[in-house]
Amino acid sequence: MKRVYLRLPFLVLLALVLMFPGRAGAAVTSGDIVKFTGSIVIEKDDTVNGNVVAMSGNIEVAGRVNGDITAMAGNIRLKSTAYVTGNVVTMAGSIYEEEGATVLGNRTQLARGGVASIVPPLPPVPSVPPVPDTGGIVKGPGNGWVYNPVAPVTRWFGWMIGMAAVSALMLTLFPRPVDQMVNALSHEPGRILATGLVGWVLYPVALLVVVLTIIGIPLAVLGVAMVPVVVAVGIVIAAMPVGHRVRDMFSGSHAWAREDRPLLDALIGIGVLMLATAAPLVGWLVWPVAAVIGLGVVLVTRFGTNRPWFASRRGAEVTAAAVGTAENQQAIPPAGNPEPGKKEEQGVPPVVSE
Repeated sequence: MKRVYLRLPFLVLLALVLMFPGRAGAAVTSGDIVKFTGSIVIEKDDTVNGNVVAMSGNIEVAGRVNGDITAMAGNIRLKSTAYVTGNVVTMAGSIYEEEGATVLGNRTQLARGGVASIVPPLPPVPSVPPVPDTGGIVKGPGNGWVYNPVAPVTRWFGWMIGMAAVSALMLTLFPRPVDQMVNALSHEPGRILATGLVGWVLYPVALLVVVLTIIGIPLAVLGVAMVPVVVAVGIVIAAMPVGHRVRDMFSGSHAWAREDRPLLDALIGIGVLMLATAAPLVGWLVWPVAAVIGLGVVLVTRFGTNRPWFASRRGAEVTAAAVGTAENQQAIPPAGNPEPGKKEEQGVPPVVSE
């Protein structure tokens, strides 16, 4: 009986091993590997006969990839045992290549500032845990932490100066489109939010489809570069109605508040939105909502022009014909009304001189 009890742990361990076996060997994947939001890892003995694409995620390769490797808003790390027969492309990310890795194609890094072709392998970067944003609490001497009140104030002023420049640029170069977008948000906020939400869901899918065509990679780079622009537009458009309401509160007692000042409305609204980010539980929603508003108002108003995205040729011909007809009608004088300075010849008896 004692021998049975002594053997029981070994039997349980054997059962667990059989239930959860380890890695049996090399894995071969035929076809493309595409993943949204998340990292992709190709182990040392793995082989992928296709392309590897990651959206908002990193790619780590230690095995063989018979195709291209593309990462959007993510990094690519090639281990020393990696073997890639195609191209290695990153957009808004970096390529880290260990010595010994083999890439038969091109290494291309599409950064925010432009396109940089990476020829020599980059040294591996050790993994360092991210440092959280402590809002002015910095590492002090020794192992202590001290509060630096200058850091958050400097960050706030720098951010306000940047948004003030963006607001002034928008209102100076595009005053009418900005006014159209603000009016659309004021009259149809539900439609703007719904369109922006659906747009952000489909935006990465559209970029991925463009990337897979290879030829459309420059267009995809432009699409990624447009993301901060759309977010900035959303912040300004969302801030202006808020600032206008705040200014109306002081219009009864202050003369400066009675004048129409769009730039002042934008700055006041941006300040209010920044204060709203400090609200508990819901403060983190301010900037995502502004991004949704930005994309929604751009899609609904067509960048404030209210014109169709794609005008048909037939529609252009009809419009031109209508304009030409209107001009011809204006050129022909109405019947019964002779031109000024001329007498009507009909019904006027001739003048006979004696």
